[in-house]
Amino acid sequence: MAQRITRGMLQNAVDAYVRTLQAHDLLDGGLQYTEGTPSMGIPWSIRYVGMGDSPIGVDYGVLGHTAREAFDRLHTIIRTLNDIKLRSESV
Repeated sequence: MAQRITRGMLQNAVDAYVRTLQAHDLLDGGLQYTEGTPSMGIPWSIRYVGMGDSPIGVDYGVLGHTAREAFDRLHTIIRTLNDIKLRSESV
């Protein structure tokens, strides 16, 4: 059975995502994270503050329609960005 994703776990994932963007010098301004409401069809999302643009790896700012989707997507983006950096350093 899959582990339940808590608000704290999601916030930690968002924080790790922000740190990863900063480490790769990909963060242009602040980010706004919004919790989703599945019963109302509102997805978890993340966007640049005041711009409405989506940060790296997030289409239209949408992370997912469930906490699990948002959590998994953030960790996939973090792993991918770190893999790209490691590969470029070894070349």
